[in-house]
Amino acid sequence: MQLPKAFTTVTPFSKALALVLFVTLPVLMFIFGMSYQKAISEVSIPKASSSIVTPTQEPIACTEEVKICPDGSAVGRAGPNCEFTLCPSLAPKTNKNMFCGGIAGKPCPTGYDCKYDGTYPDAGGTCIKTATTSL
Repeated sequence: MQLPKAFTTVTPFSKALALVLFVTLPVLMFIFGMSYQKAISEVSIPKASSSIVTPTQEPIACTEEVKICPDGSAVGRAGPNCEFTLCPSLAPKTNKNMFCGGIAGKPCPTGYDCKYDGTYPDAGGTCIKTATTSL
């Protein structure tokens, strides 16, 4: 099948169109991309405070001591000052509408049971005070 001569003839317009599409446009896009990359890399980053560990600071290593809490659980050292974390029994608790269960499996504190809102595997619920029974 032969194409008409109008489709196979190279005209000055077709040469200009090819120059723009295959040479000029890619070069312009490359220059634009380089200037954009330079602009986003020069965005000012706020200076880190002394409590944030940066790669230039020495890493902090805490000792592996543990503190026994009144409820019998143990806590270790953490944070930039290597202080003992709060005991679960001494941590502030809000008994109203505490979330439990869910995909993270968040437990209720001692003396509370988790009342689940559904029967699906990652169901979440609310911590409810355990009913005490006397014998």
